[in-house]
Amino acid sequence: MGPQSPEVPEDKPYGKWSWVAPVFMMFGIFVLLYSFSPPEQEATNAPTVAVSIKPLHSIVAGIMDGVSSPQLIMSGMTSPHDYALKPSDARLLEKADVIFWIGPAMEASLVKPLSIISEKSRVVAMAPNEADPHIWLDPENVITMIDDITAQLNIADPYNEDRYTQNAVRMKERIEALNIDLRQRLTTVSHKSIIVYHDAYNHFAKSFGLNIAGTFAPTPDQRPGAARISAIRQMMASGGVHCLFKEPQFDAAILTTAIEGIDGARIADLDPIGTGLTPDKDLYFNLMKSNVEAIRSCLSETP
Repeated sequence: MGPQSPEVPEDKPYGKWSWVAPVFMMFGIFVLLYSFSPPEQEATNAPTVAVSIKPLHSIVAGIMDGVSSPQLIMSGMTSPHDYALKPSDARLLEKADVIFWIGPAMEASLVKPLSIISEKSRVVAMAPNEADPHIWLDPENVITMIDDITAQLNIADPYNEDRYTQNAVRMKERIEALNIDLRQRLTTVSHKSIIVYHDAYNHFAKSFGLNIAGTFAPTPDQRPGAARISAIRQMMASGGVHCLFKEPQFDAAILTTAIEGIDGARIADLDPIGTGLTPDKDLYFNLMKSNVEAIRSCLSETP
């Protein structure tokens, strides 16, 4: 007598089909969970976005908050003026649907690769023709940048247009509040003059009413000659300028030598890029606050 199938009790409502109900129940739960997933779960629909430098990356990250995270191309301590693209950077550019950068005067190493991939990617330059490309150091410029970036993201990703637009409104409100706060912090010292490392602070000075008496280096990649150092020494020895600002991307030893023996001369830090800051949506705000505090602190301790 061969094996027999177990009998199905008569009082079971589904009999041998009893597995059907749990399966349909699990399917129903899956559908409900998917239907009520928060908007962040739709991030897979967002384009891949790459951004050249930290301040610009921070602004883009704020606009994309809750949708996706942009990728930063230039990180580390190297100045964007001297940055050499790594193979990983090239791969990032190749994969990007949208690429935001400042322009040729800032990220020279991106000019050629971006020209090659511009036919397949949306490449957006924030300041293609600016003599001083450090436009983000003026908060009012950032308001315009936010509008431009938002418009580009809305074209590339209309599915998330509402989120980008809402984030842009919040970002602009934060920028406006920041601008008011920073102006107030510099009120008592803005009449004093400073010397900066290189010609990167024209937008900053114009925005906050600062007087830049001179620059230490002719260009970011060119060391000052003897005549220039002598002129800086005379300017500071005369008592008209007391604060010389260095930048973390460049060697500071030569600045220390330049002001050696000058009474009241001080060296402080300014960082237009946010070299040591964590790249996120708050970096821009931290960058501006730290630079304004550096200027306020140095000038407050001088005659």
